[in-house]
Order: sequence, then C-alpha cells, then structure tokens
Amino acid sequence: MLLGFYTANALATVLGQTGDWDVFVAAIVVATIEGIGMLMYRKPASRPPGRFWSMITMVNYWIAGVCLGFFVDAFKVGS
Repeated sequence: MLLGFYTANALATVLGQTGDWDVFVAAIVVATIEGIGMLMYRKPASRPPGRFWSMITMVNYWIAGVCLGFFVDAFKVGS
C-alpha cells in the first residue's frame, strides 16, 4: 500500500509538471484500476487459486495506495 502511495505521488509530481501527459497517464491508471478490480471482484467460483491470485491481491493493495495518494495530493493542491 505504501508503494502505491509513493507511485501516486510520483505520477502527480513528475508527470503533471508539463501537463502534456496528464490525459494519457489518467487513462492508463483508470484502465489498470478497472482491470484489476474486474479480476478481484468477480464470482468466487471463477477465481484462480495459487500465485496468480496472490499477485492480484497484492496489486489490489497497490491500487488502494494509489487512490489514497491521489486523495492526499488533491488536498495538497486545494490548500
């Protein structure tokens, strides 16, 4: 989760400087979050067991950190 927080901070700080990459990065982040959410929250009978499932769970924690990081950055921008 901490890695996701740092990732969000880096995306908002580095790529947001010029403003050229904002739409592209936002599209990639939203597609990643929705894709992992689709894998994570589908029916329990279709979940694959093993390493793949543990990797998806770890990426879901990363996504939670990214969302938290963007939330905190929005407060920094607003103040």
